[in-house]
Amino acid sequence: MRLMKFIVIVTVVFSAKLLACTFPGVEKAAAQYAKHDAPGFVFLVAQNNTVVCKKAVGLANIELGVPVNANTVFEIGSLTKLFTATAILLLEQQEKLNRNDLVSRYIPGITSQKSPVTIAHLLSHTSGLVDPINEPEFLATRINDDTDLDSLIQEFKNGRWAYEPGQHVIYSNVGYSMLASIIEKASEMAYEEALQKMIFRPLNMQHTHQASFQIVKGKATGYTFDGATPRQHDFLNWRWAFGAADLLSTVDDLNTFNSALMQGKLLNADQLSALTRPIALNDGSQVPGPYNYSIEKVGGKRALRMNGSTMGYSSHSAYLQDSKTFVVVLSNSDGINGGGWTAPEVITNSIIAAIAFDESTKPEK
Repeated sequence: MRLMKFIVIVTVVFSAKLLACTFPGVEKAAAQYAKHDAPGFVFLVAQNNTVVCKKAVGLANIELGVPVNANTVFEIGSLTKLFTATAILLLEQQEKLNRNDLVSRYIPGITSQKSPVTIAHLLSHTSGLVDPINEPEFLATRINDDTDLDSLIQEFKNGRWAYEPGQHVIYSNVGYSMLASIIEKASEMAYEEALQKMIFRPLNMQHTHQASFQIVKGKATGYTFDGATPRQHDFLNWRWAFGAADLLSTVDDLNTFNSALMQGKLLNADQLSALTRPIALNDGSQVPGPYNYSIEKVGGKRALRMNGSTMGYSSHSAYLQDSKTFVVVLSNSDGINGGGWTAPEVITNSIIAAIAFDESTKPEK
């Protein structure tokens, strides 16, 4: 047991030497989550749009003993939704749609049986649509079935609207698949091509694209857990998560995107505000969670946070607006079965705490 721990520590230190951090406490914070012969993670920290720490821990493929590296590609789960929302807002800037447009303008025959649903309702998860995708029965019986974007929407566009739009926040993957369809209609391009043209190519995000069954070089194998033991993850047909949780990316690409987004290089001030301000409900109350971020206080500072998860992968990002600090963690294991999984949010919290401690103990100049 002692030998195993020693091997883990040596691996972590060696990796840290290759990817030195400005904040020494961050390396220690990440090292505590290192496990021998187990799935891994990559994290990146940037401040004022400059990367100050980037580190890889663990294995990208356990069977072959291949380590994760700083450029490893992961499925990013619901972090995908931020790209879908940004594409919608970019199309609004181009006057190809409006957030207040009725969804029925782009998806004929749709009705909520409550009141008309707008694009803004889908963006903010306030459409009243109760998502079937995350229901246990659906996950157990349908998630492997073949489908496509049009078939998915046709199956769920009616009969699943439980609340009046704007009344509650009900998280919806299908709602974001509907937004992906709207992107295709408004842009007259396939969803991925629209994102490539508006976001990925202009920002030189060469490792970000839609998931498929094609071979992707540098992509980590995804795992879940039986107790403390990792195993191959359960099967998922990504088309059920079209536009909602089906992108692949790297920590560098996600940092590039966040930097451009927060500097106003993609969206104008009005659009960026819409993306990051609290949601207003019909009764005038506000929900501290914009289109996909959750707004939280971290060490007394406002932070925009996001979680992502698919079969075999999980992710978390946090942007501290005051200090312009961005932290992202990508992992090739999921928490669907609990067990030995460590949530990227937990790792992120430790990294943020370490940064705060290192900054507080720096000698004054």
